[in-house]
Amino acid sequence: MSRSSRSIRAYRWTNRALAVGVVVYVALAVGREFTAGQEEIFPFASWSLFSTVPNHSHDYSLRILSVGGHEIDRKPFFEDSRALFRNATDHSARMSIEHLGKAVERHDAAEVAKVRAYLEPLHLSGRGSVRYELVRRTYDPLERWHDRHAFLAVRPIAHFQSGVEQ
Repeated sequence: MSRSSRSIRAYRWTNRALAVGVVVYVALAVGREFTAGQEEIFPFASWSLFSTVPNHSHDYSLRILSVGGHEIDRKPFFEDSRALFRNATDHSARMSIEHLGKAVERHDAAEVAKVRAYLEPLHLSGRGSVRYELVRRTYDPLERWHDRHAFLAVRPIAHFQSGVEQ
């Protein structure tokens, strides 16, 4: 047997092995897709990458009710109240509000008091007493990307007044 005929046989064997491998891979991946509730078998995947990603997300914000004893008509979210608070768009304010929201939903009164102790002097000061509510907002990320006020639900979860322990 010559060297070239061995090379040709090895080449044909490799091609057949690859073809069989591809058929087996596709059969396993597609077969798992038709069985409801089945997890994928690594590394056999049907590549439906986003079929189990939820379409809804949530975050927390403050809705400003009154500042310095004066009721606010429009009741803006904190990030929309730059005319009232110079830190309204700061990332640290957003993270503090998220932390406060999680603490309230866990019913962790000590953590709520701790977060309020640094949130209020840093981000709600300079205008007198501020009455606000903490809200949980649910939204579709794509819709909110187009319109930052496109919320599916806005649910108040707590009411506070700056400088007052509750």
